[in-house]
Amino acid sequence: MLDFIQENRLTKVLSLLAARGFIAPLSGGAVSVRSGENFIITSDDFNPYEISSKDLLTVDIKTGEPLSQYAKCNSNRQLHSMIYQKRDDVNVIVFGIPHYSTLLSASNTTPKTDLFVQAWSELGEVRKCSYASEGSSVLSARIVEDLQMGNAVLIENYGVIVTGKDLLSAFYRLELLEKVSKMTFELNNPKIKQLSTRQKIEIRSIL
Repeated sequence: MLDFIQENRLTKVLSLLAARGFIAPLSGGAVSVRSGENFIITSDDFNPYEISSKDLLTVDIKTGEPLSQYAKCNSNRQLHSMIYQKRDDVNVIVFGIPHYSTLLSASNTTPKTDLFVQAWSELGEVRKCSYASEGSSVLSARIVEDLQMGNAVLIENYGVIVTGKDLLSAFYRLELLEKVSKMTFELNNPKIKQLSTRQKIEIRSIL
């Protein structure tokens, strides 16, 4: 479990993420933090404005299975487990829906992280993971593969994932990704691809 200082820091970062519009209540985001052989992840229905220990789930990194039952299980905990196993340098994972980055996830282009030094050094190459069902093993495998090239990935018509060595570095990288995405959007005026009828029906069937 997180100690008081870590939990307090997580609460503050979640509030910052929500205030910037990077995450939203009720599955519009998720944050996890490595804790020894486990990780702590927010529940599927957490409210970033009123987070408590009951909204945090302890999960075994090796199995992806929950060790505590306080919170509603996060449907993407297996993905987080796979990322932590593949990336020893990652201690925090953030899934978010920032405005411009999410627009680019639904477009025909990716963030131009080579526009300036800070973006390239912090984010590296940001790939776009092709669409698959939320929480599926197919989607998880694609995301993990794409994260080998950098510290962030766009998920087509879904949102973004950013990694960091700690909460503040993950927040900074998400903020940086959103800035680069805005620049890219303004430079390229990309074509936006909306969800297909089949994808909409599939999403409704799993809600």
